[in-house]
Amino acid sequence: MNVWATLGIAATTDRAVIRRAYAKALRVTNPEDDAEGFKQLRAAYELALAYADNAAAWDDADGDAPEAAVQIVLSEAALAELIEDAESVPLATPAAPRFRSEAVDDAAPELADLRAERDAEIARLNDLLGTLAQALHGPWNADEASLRETLAAILAQPVLGEIALYADVEQVIAGMLAATIPRSDAIMFEAARAFGWVAARPGAVSPAVAAVLARLDAWRLIETFQRAGHPLRRAWRSLTRPPGPYWRWRIAALRPGVEAGVATLLGIDGPVAPGLSYSFQAASVARWRALLDRPHWTRSMAAAIPLIALLSIFLSDALGLPWPGDGPVARWGTFAVILLSPVAPFAARVARARFLRRDHPVWLTQGWIGALATVLLGAMLLPASPLALLVLTVASALAWGWMAIAAGQALRAERIARLRTSWLPILLCALFGGAAATLLHPVHRGALALMLALGATLMAAPLAPIADLLARLPHWRAGFAVPLVLAIAGMAYGCACFSVAGEDTRLFYAATLTLIAGSIVVAAAQIGGVRGNREYLALRLLRVGLIGAFLFTTIISIGDQPSDTSSPPPVTLPMT
Repeated sequence: MNVWATLGIAATTDRAVIRRAYAKALRVTNPEDDAEGFKQLRAAYELALAYADNAAAWDDADGDAPEAAVQIVLSEAALAELIEDAESVPLATPAAPRFRSEAVDDAAPELADLRAERDAEIARLNDLLGTLAQALHGPWNADEASLRETLAAILAQPVLGEIALYADVEQVIAGMLAATIPRSDAIMFEAARAFGWVAARPGAVSPAVAAVLARLDAWRLIETFQRAGHPLRRAWRSLTRPPGPYWRWRIAALRPGVEAGVATLLGIDGPVAPGLSYSFQAASVARWRALLDRPHWTRSMAAAIPLIALLSIFLSDALGLPWPGDGPVARWGTFAVILLSPVAPFAARVARARFLRRDHPVWLTQGWIGALATVLLGAMLLPASPLALLVLTVASALAWGWMAIAAGQALRAERIARLRTSWLPILLCALFGGAAATLLHPVHRGALALMLALGATLMAAPLAPIADLLARLPHWRAGFAVPLVLAIAGMAYGCACFSVAGEDTRLFYAATLTLIAGSIVVAAAQIGGVRGNREYLALRLLRVGLIGAFLFTTIISIGDQPSDTSSPPPVTLPMT
């Protein structure tokens, strides 16, 4: 046994140094867990004390302090011979004892002093932990400097050299930090770095340490939210600041992206980092939840104003009426209807909230799909009659209301995704379709405008019911979507032949209706999911084919019209 290596010090005759080394070694050596190690430590301690009391005797006898142990390995025969030689030598009584052979008399008092010193250190540690708990739990808010000083004092305590005590203190501090977020933010990173939580595996930590690590991850997200230009910056500021006056807060909530961002941060649209909620203002969260849990005005409802204005223009043109009306009463009445048009989607949202309170049969929740298909078929069969257009308008309004109440609205992320995939057909319809639509009968122009408005609102609504309906058919994604759209195209062209006058305008009218219906089918197929490259390619080719057919028919409809090349009649000026 190496005496000084066991104690962890160099050879010395200072009893105080030996005692401190022994006390330090006791903190990491538990007799119950390592009995043999404790015996070696105790033997080294007594041998070191013996050397300190009889240093001169050690030097005279061995010429050196008791350094490293020497192990002599003897065979049984050599050992027996050595014993026989030792028995033949007569024993001589030394003049004076050179070593202490009796037990250490002052061992018991020294151990008592060590225990007292350890108890004092534990008491000091408990006082510091209590101070930290009071500073974190309140009722006052301690400043960050005092929190850091208290944590540093705890980590500097010598008694933390004991492994079991160190583990207990680690869990106590982790529980304090997790229970007092965000007050504990000031010392969270220092504690995580001191105890090695940052490099710990996610599944190998306690729930308290996991909460601390989740809070550290939330810090990184919070830093990104506070950067200029981040899409959730306004929503984050609205949730982390006092709400203020209601009217000012409500106007700020109408800013672009605020309501959708708040829904994202509150976890309404999906799971978010749990540590973010600690930074929210309770009053702001309560006000936002009260707003989001009931029907309310949104910026998207204002889209009804230009939509109704365009529809009124096309309907007035189809019916042969002046727009915005003939006379002041009709004019102001038209403007009032256009300005009050956002009331319709708001009323539909209120009706939907009441609709969801009860269970309804399947035909009532998904029957709007058949109603929209019937309206589309009616547009294909529409004769050039203003009365028929009025009937189609009423039927479209009823189908839209049924859809808005039973199907609701899609999430903002879904609407953005559909807009990204459908912006090209919309742009082409606006650029090329406008010129070709001027060649149609005014009734059919109004019907196309009505179907475009209905298709646009349908793309903004959840198409999941249509996707579920198509999913009930075998191999519907690519194997059924293509023949379905082809059937719609054939039906549209066949109906247009009987309802639209003019060979070229029939083709354009049928292609436009097919593009509207086909875009809805493709969007529903994409929502249902694509199972492979073949289905993805088939849907892409179907969309490209729809756009190509629309452009082709548009060019034909515009290019084959006769042009008037005759010169205008000469202008004669009156002679005075």
